[in-house]
Amino acid sequence: MYDSSGLLVRTQSAGSAGALVTAVSWSPQPYDPGKGPLQLEAAGWTYDFDGLDGSGAVLRNGVYLFVLESRQGGAGDSVKFQVTVVGEGGVGVILIAAPNPARAGSGSVSISWRPAGQAVELKIYDLNGGLVRDLGTSLSPAAWNLEGPGGARAADGIYLITARVPGQRSPQCFKFALLR
Repeated sequence: MYDSSGLLVRTQSAGSAGALVTAVSWSPQPYDPGKGPLQLEAAGWTYDFDGLDGSGAVLRNGVYLFVLESRQGGAGDSVKFQVTVVGEGGVGVILIAAPNPARAGSGSVSISWRPAGQAVELKIYDLNGGLVRDLGTSLSPAAWNLEGPGGARAADGIYLITARVPGQRSPQCFKFALLR
């Protein structure tokens, strides 16, 4: 399982199936780890995922890529699917920026997140890691006026919008494009 930035979150065995698994269904959608396991199913095979990452912590809110490798005899196949985790009282957020990409003359960009009632610290960085704008701590939605330090217009390019739940170490990151 990988997080939205492509980092490996957990590897584990999901048991054995009677045949190659070429498609998987799962429920519930979206998944809340606090309400029980995520049940994965394929023809004659089921697996209850416990909602934990590799360190044993409950998954943060976000989108995860599950890669299920199936091997039968000498043949093998893999199935990839995305699972959205949105837990009550979650410690992470799912970011949305609109419009994305934005045109320089569009005025501002609306930044929202789920769960909407969760306050987050918002910052905008360029790809070199330089802080472009600190939007402070707020509830969803927030707006960025496409200005950098000192009120100068932000340059064309790709930016990283980060949202960190106060008290948490790791922010969620989202790519944003500004075009002329």
